[in-house]
Amino acid sequence: MVRVVLSGLAREFADGTHIGPIDLTLEDGELLALLGPSGSGKTTTLRMVAGFITPNHGTLTFDGANILDVPPRDRGIGMVLQSVALFPHMSVYQNIAFGLEVSGWSREKTINRVEALSDLLGIRNLLFRRTREISGGEAQRVALARALAKEPQLLLLDEPLSSLDPQLRETLQFEIRKIQKELGVTTLYVTHSQSEAFAISDRVAVLDNGVVSQVGAPEELYNRPKNEFVARFVGGGNIFAGEVVKSTEGEILIHANGWRFQVSGTSQSGSDVVFSVKPEDIRIGLGERPNALAVEVVSIIPLGGMHKIILQFGDRKVTSITQDEDLVRMLKENESSGVWFTFEPSSASLLKTD
Repeated sequence: MVRVVLSGLAREFADGTHIGPIDLTLEDGELLALLGPSGSGKTTTLRMVAGFITPNHGTLTFDGANILDVPPRDRGIGMVLQSVALFPHMSVYQNIAFGLEVSGWSREKTINRVEALSDLLGIRNLLFRRTREISGGEAQRVALARALAKEPQLLLLDEPLSSLDPQLRETLQFEIRKIQKELGVTTLYVTHSQSEAFAISDRVAVLDNGVVSQVGAPEELYNRPKNEFVARFVGGGNIFAGEVVKSTEGEILIHANGWRFQVSGTSQSGSDVVFSVKPEDIRIGLGERPNALAVEVVSIIPLGGMHKIILQFGDRKVTSITQDEDLVRMLKENESSGVWFTFEPSSASLLKTD
């Protein structure tokens, strides 16, 4: 397929909005998810790659060739939008075949391609229905088939599943991933959903205010976020800020919010640091414990087999996730004389600060 490199790609708009500079590489055959909240620049970045928005700065290369001056129709791109935009007056077959016929494909070749894609996507039985007669999930499959029909070297997906119900969305996530791997097409997938990005991608690029905060495999972003935004957005991490009061080999002692925490890492004594701890790494203890700082249970929220426990720690909230039903029962019954929390030093991640 194609290796895509965005280097310093940036766009400034008349209203003062600024996206970039974006530095990002999609390896040949990779599915990379572009993840971020609304307004972070995901769709603008995708549209610059597609050629619908012209960047003010930077380069965009496909296999080393700068394609910024190449019209969108000549970039070898297939695209699926949040709104599938199928032709309502046409059948499913005609929607998939439309681009092939416009490009001059023979009738036999067009039929073979449409039938092969409809088999791959499980929509063979829909080929002669009008698009207004099919469901939302079926329409997304048709849109994907249409985008893949001309054998694009790059597939762009812009929030393609956001309008579907959760169960169908999960099903189509895995179908899209399976098809992408089978065809080997390089894919950029825009989403605001962390779970969707993690389920479908080889790597994830997290966008914040128009710039890439971190790029990596899902487990890397979740376990070792580089900054506070990624820690909060990707993992719902607990954020602590404090001063290093002691530094030893491989560990530092941090005074944060009236308490001292042992954290793996290195930093000079007297320096200010920020670190995060994932909710599942926060362990709650009950009863008296020497030198333990008592905290208050604010709420207990069932999550289906798990519980989210919100603690009041000084002026901030700390979240813990547990499967320990006995712990939850005792917290609800308030049988303990004290509640406290702890975590392993290695479970904390030191974060970069501006």
